[in-house]
Amino acid sequence: MRDIIQKEWGWLGFEVDQVMAVNAFGNVLFRSLDGQYRRICPEDLLCEPIARDDANYRLVLQDADFQVDWKMERLVEMARDTIGDLHEGYSYCLKLWTPLGGEYAVDNIAQAPTDQVMASAGHVAFHIKDVPNGGQIQLKVVD
Repeated sequence: MRDIIQKEWGWLGFEVDQVMAVNAFGNVLFRSLDGQYRRICPEDLLCEPIARDDANYRLVLQDADFQVDWKMERLVEMARDTIGDLHEGYSYCLKLWTPLGGEYAVDNIAQAPTDQVMASAGHVAFHIKDVPNGGQIQLKVVD
């Protein structure tokens, strides 16, 4: 996972030190070599800092709102009820990411290998990073 994050999300200017946690939707908490903690939300094509150091990270983990957002319990329950339990090494994911018009809805949820969820989200995020809000893109699917 560490290598995939570095390869597909490292364009944001960090070096991955340690993966701390992965949730059922493939969101990842990790520490970069500069000591910052970051969260990747593949469904939103985002990787954002959440804490500047160990002490702040511990505080974030204790925050009730963060825990609700991190655990995604209602969404995980909806996914489990609709498509079943996760296979080993898999995460739930959105078929179409939210920046591209996808919604947190039953018909937009699937499961895929966590590595692929992470890699594809980082790859697409890189390619659309300069598109302004409301801008148009064209997706080309290649076999």
